[in-house]
Amino acid sequence: MSNIRKLKERGRKLPNVLNKKQLLQLFSTIEETDVFVGALLALCCGLRLSEVCDLKKQDVDFGNERIKVVQGKGSKDRYVMLPTKLKPILEKWFRVNDAEYVIPAMYKDKLDGAQLSLKFRKYIVKAGLSIFLATTSTGQPRYAYSFHTLRHTYATFLLEKGVDLYYVQRALGHSDIHTTQIYAYVSQKDLQEKINLAFGRKAEKNKYGSVFDPIQLLQLRYASNELSLEEYKEKLEVLQEYKEKINGFLRRNLLLDLHPQKSRIKPLASGLDFVGYRIFYYHVLLRKRNLRKMEQKLEEMEEFYKDKVISKETIDQTLNGWFGYMNGSNTHNLRQSMLKRVAEW
Repeated sequence: MSNIRKLKERGRKLPNVLNKKQLLQLFSTIEETDVFVGALLALCCGLRLSEVCDLKKQDVDFGNERIKVVQGKGSKDRYVMLPTKLKPILEKWFRVNDAEYVIPAMYKDKLDGAQLSLKFRKYIVKAGLSIFLATTSTGQPRYAYSFHTLRHTYATFLLEKGVDLYYVQRALGHSDIHTTQIYAYVSQKDLQEKINLAFGRKAEKNKYGSVFDPIQLLQLRYASNELSLEEYKEKLEVLQEYKEKINGFLRRNLLLDLHPQKSRIKPLASGLDFVGYRIFYYHVLLRKRNLRKMEQKLEEMEEFYKDKVISKETIDQTLNGWFGYMNGSNTHNLRQSMLKRVAEW
């Protein structure tokens, strides 16, 4: 709550972020490879300036696609995910860079944060993105965009793609989720769509009707000249590779095989129903049907308990069974509310 009070006292200042056009404009001007790689780590992994400079090559885990941030802000370690598309760039950079640090310096082990910031600032100017805002109390000019803007952009992109705020908090290394919530004010994509609909713009229809299988969609996009042959082959290869991985996992662990005609790849963006769960990219929820059944059962148990038909031990056994089932999903708040409710009977 202290964070909320501070925001109210000094007013909310929203961070500036770069849009896709500005990012292309910026990265196309960067000529120094170390600056390019450092900027990519900030944009694609959400690293702070100091964390980029302190990053050692040994802390980049290509196999598990993650980066270990050692002693970040607040002297805390954390892991951040390494995007698959960033791997080949880093691997090539590691082959020509034999230093201990990912961003080396010419005359010492690692590049100083101030040096990297100045180098990056040069390309902000070159890209025509140098926007003066004000002068600080020490007389230094303050601009709209800096190296840290890449981290703000990373957080905003995640939220716009539907990533849960809790996972954004973990990725950024924030100790308080209220700090992360500021990006929810920056990301207004859903609100913009609703406003456009309210003022007459029709929702965009799926031009391919009821086709949701990624491979079929890929074929339709290629047939419509939306993709080149090279792009089609590349994306098809990735999809088939994932299907083979899933098939291999099922065969090894469950002795099952995917039916060649009846099985298909389904995106997790809208959720996947499986044994009472609804599974998304970064979180798992219970099916609403199961939640309704639990609610009805709780109401029945409350009546039976007050009429002395069942004992507290029977209720505890039922809850333990439910909680064992819930362990596979993000239901901490639900479990706490159930315990609190039962304690009040």
